[in-house]
Amino acid sequence: MPTYSSKFFNQLIEPSWKLIVLELSLYTENVIFNKQVEYTEDEQIKIEDECHIYQHGYESEDDDEKSNLEGLVLELIDFAVDLLKRKGVMENLRSMLLTFLLCVKGYCMLPQNAISLWRNDPNFYTTEEFDEENINSIRNKTMSLIKEITQELDDESLYKFLKIVISEFTEGINIENYAEVIKLDDYNFSAPYFNKLNSDGKYVQRSTEANLFILGTLAEDLVLLRDKEKLEISEIKGLFEFLFKVIANRDGKKHSKIVVGRSIWCINRLLGLVRYDNSILKSIFDSVSIALISKESDMSIKLMASQCLSNIAQKLFSNFELEKNTKEESQNNINQNEDVNPKFDTENLVDVFKNLVGLLQKTSEETLLLPIETILDLTKLNKEKALWVPYSSTKLFVDIYSKYYNNSLIGTRILDLIKLWCADKQSANLLLTLFVPFAFFVFDDFFKSLGKESRNFEEIKKTVMTEHGNNDMNFKTSLDMLPVRN
Repeated sequence: MPTYSSKFFNQLIEPSWKLIVLELSLYTENVIFNKQVEYTEDEQIKIEDECHIYQHGYESEDDDEKSNLEGLVLELIDFAVDLLKRKGVMENLRSMLLTFLLCVKGYCMLPQNAISLWRNDPNFYTTEEFDEENINSIRNKTMSLIKEITQELDDESLYKFLKIVISEFTEGINIENYAEVIKLDDYNFSAPYFNKLNSDGKYVQRSTEANLFILGTLAEDLVLLRDKEKLEISEIKGLFEFLFKVIANRDGKKHSKIVVGRSIWCINRLLGLVRYDNSILKSIFDSVSIALISKESDMSIKLMASQCLSNIAQKLFSNFELEKNTKEESQNNINQNEDVNPKFDTENLVDVFKNLVGLLQKTSEETLLLPIETILDLTKLNKEKALWVPYSSTKLFVDIYSKYYNNSLIGTRILDLIKLWCADKQSANLLLTLFVPFAFFVFDDFFKSLGKESRNFEEIKKTVMTEHGNNDMNFKTSLDMLPVRN
């Protein structure tokens, strides 16, 4: 492994780090908040003397290529990525990596153009990681760099960095944590920046959102620290309690909707920290469900809440199944007849179902699957309260299925729901009335597409949909036979 001398650091790495720190306050004003930077006469003279004037050189053939300040920062981040990938560089700079993380984390703030995108795109939280333009943004490239560095940190440094991020939610910026960063600032440009992070409401909101973004992206690192008992359960509970307060706007600050949405996104990422703790999972469910139900929540928050509730439900169901199996083994050993079927319940569960059905009627095709999967996951937890859905909205689901039965995901999930609903007689009656005519149409269309004669289908009609038992109709729905085309 090559050994890099102090001369190598002084001549190459330190200047690039200094430039990253130098540009942070300018970048925040110019790109994050879309403001023109104003300088005093003395500052302007000094900038010109030091040749810190951004000029566009040759015209790029790529119209999308970033230029000026944004282009410079993008090049600096790319340079840092390439440099740290060099063999031995990361190892030789290990003691300085925490300082570098604190240098760059400010570039994770959400820029003004992304705020505009969020306001016009209700699918923002659920689709942002797949958006090509977003992936190549300064914010995401910085986050990728941070994630790569944290994989090389020792546990103590990783814990210190994450603890700084978490502490800033409630304590604000502690300037002592950034002492080494400030030493890199030869022009004292960072002083006003750090002051605004503690005093300017817009800065505080944008910084909080960035820290939530960092924390959620590094969720696996937090789980690793918890497994090594470096992160205490009291710290985990404290973090979730803060996030609950943000969602409910009960921490004394009026948080923007984008911070509330990012908090739910962060909770969704951090569920692995409390994977087997049903009491905390239930508390999270109650908090997130309030965001789903609230009239103040816009579509982006409701969609993110739906996705989070779905993941919570899956974890609770898995835990309940484990408990059930354990109890069954215990009963087999001591011959007890105690009920072994745990059931999840909360007083606003029906309201959750109502809002999920409302979401189905408003969301786009791109995210239609989200509320459907959440309804399915919650139905598995409480089949009795879930019956509100087929009792009130069977026609809606049949309509959706009629449009998307060829969709291998949406069609399959609706069929899974119908299987669960058909265990209830009233629900089965409703489904038979509305679903069977459409099912016949699907079968007929399917067989015609195969070039089959209609008489084959008439035979299927007699056996597929119902069978008669005693005086009461006993419905047996063979939904697995319905065609779902890939």
